[in-house]
Amino acid sequence: MKILHVTASAGGGAGIAARCSVDALREAGHNSELLTVDGDMRTHRQQLWRRRLDWAPQRLFYARRGFFSVWSNNWQPSRLSPIVNRRKPDLVHLHWLGDGSLHWNELADIKAPLVWTMHDTWAFTGGCHYTDNCKRYIEQCGACPQLGSTRVSDLSRYNLKRKRRYADQVARWISPSRWLGEMAVEGGTISRERLCVIPNGVNGGVFKRLEPDQARMRRNIPDHALVLVTGAVDFSEPRKGVRLLPEVLRRLEAMTKGKCVLILFGAVPERAADWPEGTCWTGPLKTAEEVAEVLGMADVFVLPSLQDNLPNVVLEALACGCPSVGFDAGGFGEIVETGVTGWVADRKDAEGLAEAIHHWLQAAPARKVVADRCRDRFESFYTLDRHAKALIALYGEVLGEGRKA
Repeated sequence: MKILHVTASAGGGAGIAARCSVDALREAGHNSELLTVDGDMRTHRQQLWRRRLDWAPQRLFYARRGFFSVWSNNWQPSRLSPIVNRRKPDLVHLHWLGDGSLHWNELADIKAPLVWTMHDTWAFTGGCHYTDNCKRYIEQCGACPQLGSTRVSDLSRYNLKRKRRYADQVARWISPSRWLGEMAVEGGTISRERLCVIPNGVNGGVFKRLEPDQARMRRNIPDHALVLVTGAVDFSEPRKGVRLLPEVLRRLEAMTKGKCVLILFGAVPERAADWPEGTCWTGPLKTAEEVAEVLGMADVFVLPSLQDNLPNVVLEALACGCPSVGFDAGGFGEIVETGVTGWVADRKDAEGLAEAIHHWLQAAPARKVVADRCRDRFESFYTLDRHAKALIALYGEVLGEGRKA
């Protein structure tokens, strides 16, 4: 069985998840390849211009726009389908394809059966990759709040109509979280019969429990300090909730009456120097081993995202024996058990997140006990082996249906 995975980029959460799927299938003995649009098909310069063209409609016609997250139209033709067909896969597994990577009507030109993992809400909305709790995708979108539009027949409605026309070209839709799967079915674009929930998997050999002392010493972090860690490829999106963290840090220090260190890995924003004392920016980490080392020195991993699917970094934290605290937003509450492997905050604000961290610190048992619980939960649900077995079973169903047809 030859499986071709296709995604816009090897970077970002979706790109990492796609690479993990490829690795998991290869480890299980299957012929699995990854095709990236910006790496295998286009130069960085070509993809940059393509993104700018994809963004042109909202920039030209929606001056009052205010986006919660990324927005994609995918209105331009691409060369993706002939490139995919030349590789002659038995099955094509699509991943994140925003930023103009694929025109929806080209799905019909791909000759192999299609499976598509949704890494956000884009597949069933009029353009937004996260809805900010808007429910207009159920009503075919229109009058889009992120576009700042009051017209029913706007860009969002046009985009969603195109998606609904071609969504049946996909044999199975995969959602990493139950939260996203329920939204997809609720929207009406994707039927429950074609949807299955398969959580992402991460490499438990790379992300593993490490002793924090040496890593803290290398970064000059005091042994007695409370170390919080958070990370993201891009901190600029409002949905990431990073703007809440300075206030969270101040409130937490007042609650604990002790020294707190906040370590952030990812692209450093322009005003990073304005953050409170005790903030440490590592910049982007180049390898999974570096991420594991930073997670290993943490007392708590903090996820301030206001909406998220099934964030890889929380799975990585689990594998490293690190508890997580975050909002009940998307799939986070499916990963973390409150009081066992972390804490789920009740309120989506700085005070609510600080209180949740404080509650966890008060309730948490010894570090080794917590680490054991986290690792056990990881091995029960999020290993690459489990992920691969679920995908192989699904592929078998899809290919079996194709032979019957």
